[in-house]
Amino acid sequence: MAELTDEVARKDALLYKAIEDWSKDPWRAGLLVARSCVVGKATDKQNLMQIQTRGKLTPEAFAEISGVSHDTISRYQRRWGLAVSKGLVLNALILKPGQEVEFDPNVHTIECWIELGKALSQKAHPAPSGGIWLSYGVPTEELRKALDGLETAFDYDKELAIVALLEALNALKEKLDAEVTEFEKRTEHIRK
Repeated sequence: MAELTDEVARKDALLYKAIEDWSKDPWRAGLLVARSCVVGKATDKQNLMQIQTRGKLTPEAFAEISGVSHDTISRYQRRWGLAVSKGLVLNALILKPGQEVEFDPNVHTIECWIELGKALSQKAHPAPSGGIWLSYGVPTEELRKALDGLETAFDYDKELAIVALLEALNALKEKLDAEVTEFEKRTEHIRK
């Protein structure tokens, strides 16, 4: 097979870099990543073949050219993969750099993209048995919602996500401090 250059994939990375706010069209951003990046490690035999025969980039190279973190590209790849499993999009292995895909505005909505992120977050942060976060008695549901929101915010605005994370951690600290104070009051008679 003839080797293809990665020129088209590099153009996709530059196009990704040129767009200031991908939150308005996350499906398009996902397409740029899916069609121009290999999935997984560049050392995998299958991925080496994609790089050589299809002109794809490694996620690291795409991230570097587009000026974002490798983690951002990985999040797009994970969401795209989940969308594939739900029959919403073509598999990234099938797509070629520069290949256009039509998105149905009634199906491929921002809300749908956010739901994919939430579904991935639930897989990544499964609740312990009984629905209770075992350390410090923090309810799992509360923590899961906070993590979902932070992951979504991080996709769109890293600085805002960091501020939100700090606020969530401060709120959690206040809650834990209140629980410790309450525990100390309840057990004061034992310590005397």
